[in-house]
Amino acid sequence: MSSTCLGPCRPIDEAQAHRIARVAEGAAERVERALDIAAEKRTLAQHCTCGGEIDMHDGEGRSPVAHCARCGRFWTEGGLIAT
Repeated sequence: MSSTCLGPCRPIDEAQAHRIARVAEGAAERVERALDIAAEKRTLAQHCTCGGEIDMHDGEGRSPVAHCARCGRFWTEGGLIAT
């Protein structure tokens, strides 16, 4: 009985394995963003009135929340919620 090769018939090298991992990671990130299941945090270009940086947290199906890293203020889509 002879066997037939149905897949890659030679081992992949380190560069190929690295590229496959990068592509898979990028695909997973795009799927998470599309399904809104990824938690995201980013610093906004706009600063708080106190001069502090504002971090925006959103994703995972939640409404976005902004937080000043300096004074501790919190904002939602409805406006300021805590100081």
